[in-house]
Amino acid sequence: MAVALFLCLYKKKTDEEHKINFKWLLFVITAFIGNAGCSIIQKTQQMKFDGKYGGELMMIACGISAVFCLFFWLSKPHEQSLKMIKSSGIFPLIAGVCNFLLNLFVIILATSTLSPSLIYPVIAVGGLAVTTLFSVFVFKEKMRFTQWLGVAVGAIAVGILSI
Repeated sequence: MAVALFLCLYKKKTDEEHKINFKWLLFVITAFIGNAGCSIIQKTQQMKFDGKYGGELMMIACGISAVFCLFFWLSKPHEQSLKMIKSSGIFPLIAGVCNFLLNLFVIILATSTLSPSLIYPVIAVGGLAVTTLFSVFVFKEKMRFTQWLGVAVGAIAVGILSI
């Protein structure tokens, strides 16, 4: 996944504005460690206590993340943010509905007779593919060869991890 991120975010050295800095790297590492830590702790807790404590830890982690984001947003001047919210307020609504439908689809698949070792990688790679295609066709994002290569490496990594 680190290689996929690097390939997707790498730009030529002349592009100073989008250079990967220590602060960005620290946030990415914190996100990976935090997500993996929550997942591992939650799974261990469920195994130790006979399946109790379903998703409470992840809900608490999401709540803490939301408070952090709100704090950082409120600590900066946000005149531009209000304009952005007013002009693009429909996108979060659409994203929420799509997220609901995707979660409903996952729940329906999880209760089917298909193997979870097949379902979850397909959903993960499908999400990566849909996000990439959406950014290319809807937002007209120009992707470089290294970015396409990064997406492919990410998809292959998910496939290999699910074996």
